[in-house]
Amino acid sequence: MGTIVQIMIVAAMLVVRDCSIISGSAGILSVPARTSHRDLVIESGPTLVWSNAAHNAFPCALEDGGYTYIALREGSGHISDDGALRIIRSSNLVDWASVYFAASTFQGIDTLRVPSISLTPDGKIMVMTYGYTGEEYSGLACAVTLSTNGTDWSTLSLCDGLDGVVAYSHTWVGGTAYALCYSPVAPRWFRLYSSTNSTDWSMHSEVTDSGYPAEGVAQIIDGNMHIVCRRSDDGTTSTAYHDYYTAPPPFTNWTIYAGREGNADGPFYDSSQETPLMGGRCIDPSSIQATSIWEYSPDDGVGRELIRVAPDSGDASYPAWTWTGSTMRLYWYSGTGSAAAIYRADLVFE
Repeated sequence: MGTIVQIMIVAAMLVVRDCSIISGSAGILSVPARTSHRDLVIESGPTLVWSNAAHNAFPCALEDGGYTYIALREGSGHISDDGALRIIRSSNLVDWASVYFAASTFQGIDTLRVPSISLTPDGKIMVMTYGYTGEEYSGLACAVTLSTNGTDWSTLSLCDGLDGVVAYSHTWVGGTAYALCYSPVAPRWFRLYSSTNSTDWSMHSEVTDSGYPAEGVAQIIDGNMHIVCRRSDDGTTSTAYHDYYTAPPPFTNWTIYAGREGNADGPFYDSSQETPLMGGRCIDPSSIQATSIWEYSPDDGVGRELIRVAPDSGDASYPAWTWTGSTMRLYWYSGTGSAAAIYRADLVFE
């Protein structure tokens, strides 16, 4: 086995330590060193981005027209009945302004959850989210808002064909949008839904109905779709790991690599370009609390940790990023109890 360098920022101090890669369910996945990509290192940060609400979380990011856009959830806690959608933007990554807000009470939905952001083929910025009413996952529905200029946004509108599902993320391939959806209640499944207009959706293909699949995000490499999906045996984080799914166009014939070690907690990819297949997760808070960025093999989904970043404490992770040249602009949330804020750091390959 080899070693990797894990880099963590704690209270704005850089700490470097060598760690042996351990195999087994309790450790970091043991894989041969890959020479195609190097480890990530911190170039600058972390800096505070947004702390408007008590709990600011689940950021997704997009760069377009000289601005960086972040869609996030605001609320009083990680799971609360007042979740709202906020979209902010900045031209310098220092001064952030709100350009859109949708309250938690929306067309019968009591609380909104995790958003995802993309650029449509005709140049609109699209933000998709989901929410529910009353008890968790009751009245589950998905909604979308679009903008042509980043300041004027359409009214958040319910999506047809996505009732009762969690549309955790979406990506565009040509003129078709694909939403990665899962059922949070029995019977459990993970499916791909598609749309050509962002509001009317239909089931495109069933990926798996095994275990407890949850959050997943797709990246297109060489025309093929690659998905890393968080999954567990019993629906709890204590048994969480990740599945890896891949399919050629038209994304109906899936090859499944189940039970890969490493909990892909809130995975995110920059699907706007063919960057390395990467994802993020939160390291087990019972050991060292940190947001961890991983690289996955497009061949079989085997992962390798690239870096850990902080501040992270208690309630954290769900990283997102964009690329500016060779610089990764990393965004994540971190907090304790009912308080959490959005942070940013710039990373580069070593």
